Amino acid sequence: MEERLTHTAPESPTDEERLEELFQALWERVKQAGDLISELRAQKESLHGRLERMESEFQSLQKELTNSKKDMLERNAMIKDLQQQAARDDVRILSNGEKEALAAKARELLARIEGYL
Repeated sequence: MEERLTHTAPESPTDEERLEELFQALWERVKQAGDLISELRAQKESLHGRLERMESEFQSLQKELTNSKKDMLERNAMIKDLQQQAARDDVRILSNGEKEALAAKARELLARIEGYL
């Protein structure tokens, strides 16, 4: 009794099956790409809104800084005028302590303005 061993090769996928697998893998990658695109669009919209808010805040701070500078220049001009008038009238408007306090306040305002820049 002779037993013949027959070896059968494992079934190899047909061309059709391989194409189906390739299309399935491609479809999964397309879905992932679509999901990523949707996520990136949402992030872009969020960042755009954030940028608009920051630009608005920047413009507001810039306007505030400009107004502070203008106010400081007007006050400095007023002080200078008063000092010149006092020198002409030979009257001391501010005591030495008051002058030092005013100078310190002016330096503080200048430092705050520089801090905004």
